[in-house]
Amino acid sequence: MKIYLLGFDGTTFRDKRYIEKHPLIRSGHVGLQFEDDPRIWGFSPSPAAEKAAGSIEALINQLKNHLRQPGIIQDDTLVFHEAHSMYRDGEPLTEVLILTYEVSAADFYRIKQTLLEWYNTKKEFWYNFPTWEGTFNQDEYNCATFPQVLGLPLPSENGLLETYLRIMKDEKGATTWQPSSKS
Repeated sequence: MKIYLLGFDGTTFRDKRYIEKHPLIRSGHVGLQFEDDPRIWGFSPSPAAEKAAGSIEALINQLKNHLRQPGIIQDDTLVFHEAHSMYRDGEPLTEVLILTYEVSAADFYRIKQTLLEWYNTKKEFWYNFPTWEGTFNQDEYNCATFPQVLGLPLPSENGLLETYLRIMKDEKGATTWQPSSKS
């Protein structure tokens, strides 16, 4: 059975043209999709973390300073569709790549059931931005490294999206994602 790893690099937080875009469009994002489900699941800071920080900009600044935040699984389908639309309209940094994992039926249902349970219960894990070397403190993850918690191999343990996505494409054979008519 198939689990898809999707990812795109962000437009950056510095480019003022994108200040009104979803923060994940600006930061870049990685998510998972199951072959029998059109939703794309991502790991990112919880809405409660944003509220506690006072604003999305304050939360981003905390993450830039490597102050970990509670993160949860979220339905990020619309973010990936927006990134794809922006890429189609000429924004190269939002090209959504897709990598296919072939897994046994037992692993597929175990991973999917675990992810959905964590989504439904809003189970928290520590979210953080990686260091400049692409590393994290123990038990901290970003969207790119979180799939390992579910038992999936990572294309790269480097949490810097530019590096992660380059390896995903150049070494692991990821291709450009095309949304299906069902998603």
